[in-house]
Amino acid sequence: MKYFKKIPGERIYLSPLSLEDVEKCTNWLNDRAVTEGLGDSHMVINIANEKEWIENALKKGEYQFSIVCNDNNEAIG
Repeated sequence: MKYFKKIPGERIYLSPLSLEDVEKCTNWLNDRAVTEGLGDSHMVINIANEKEWIENALKKGEYQFSIVCNDNNEAIG
C-alpha cells in the first residue's frame, strides 16, 4: 500500500484511508481492547461491512485517515 503524507509528524503521519486497509481495519474493529473505550465493543464487523463503510465515506468526501509510522510506512491505526 502506498501511503501519502497528508499530515506529517515526527514519528507518524496521517494518510487518506484506502480500501486496501479494509482487512486491517476490520481486525482492529473486532479487537475488544481497541474498541472498549469507543463504545463499539458489542459490534461484530466483517470485511464486507467495513469495505462498504469505507466506500461510503470516500463517496461522501468524509475525512478518514490511517495513522502510519514514518519508520516503516506501516498503518498502525
